[in-house]
Amino acid sequence: MGIWFMMLGFNLLIPAILLSAGKLFLKKAPKDINWIFGYRTTMSMKNEDTWYFAHKVAGAFWLKWGWITLAITVVTMLLMQCSLDQ
Repeated sequence: MGIWFMMLGFNLLIPAILLSAGKLFLKKAPKDINWIFGYRTTMSMKNEDTWYFAHKVAGAFWLKWGWITLAITVVTMLLMQCSLDQ
């Protein structure tokens, strides 16, 4: 059972990262266009309007897929636990 909790914790890392980055980018995009942090593509770094738009779209996308991967992870891990109990 202990290994199952460890696997659950590791499997929840990706959804947690997606959810936190999505929330962060939706609420507060990096103020300055930079090469270190943010959604960095050549198109998103053209000007401030595209920079904020790209972070808003990426944040919404990551938030949506964070919830989807969270649900898939939890269901898969519960099914795995049920099969181990038998």
